[in-house]
Amino acid sequence: GHKISQGLYLGLTEAMTNTCHHAYPDTSPEIEWWVFSQVKDKALTVTICDLGVGIPKTLPSTQPNRFKALIRFYKEKLTDANIIAGAIKKKKTRTNKSYRGKGLTQLANVIEQVDQLHNDTCFFIYSGTGCYAKIKKEVRLTNYDTPTGGTIIAWKLPLIPNIEL
Repeated sequence: GHKISQGLYLGLTEAMTNTCHHAYPDTSPEIEWWVFSQVKDKALTVTICDLGVGIPKTLPSTQPNRFKALIRFYKEKLTDANIIAGAIKKKKTRTNKSYRGKGLTQLANVIEQVDQLHNDTCFFIYSGTGCYAKIKKEVRLTNYDTPTGGTIIAWKLPLIPNIEL
């Protein structure tokens, strides 16, 4: 239980830090982002969103090697949804600090841990024109014609008896 709550906390704080460092790279110090949460129907739902440039536009500068690998793998079929999925798999950051650059990966891992205990989790990332969704262990990548206008990260975890979040 403690490991799950610590992972959620670290993932959420890293997501907020990423918003401050990456979502608004070329703008004034005014940064807009929001976090919403609720407990309803025996589940915890958390959403964090910003109006920044989005993961597909920041990954080439924050993770150039990972982005080049995605280009090589997908070639001309590289989409925003593929870039988001690639960002989740990254293990380090341009700062090379062990405690940075793991927010999305941490969230995905915590949700996976809960999903192993109770197959009723949802995890969504909308950014650019792409969407990465993991619903009950099934990953879906979708691309839309219109961009999101920032990034939205949302997850829903069941409140499981005897498991502390």
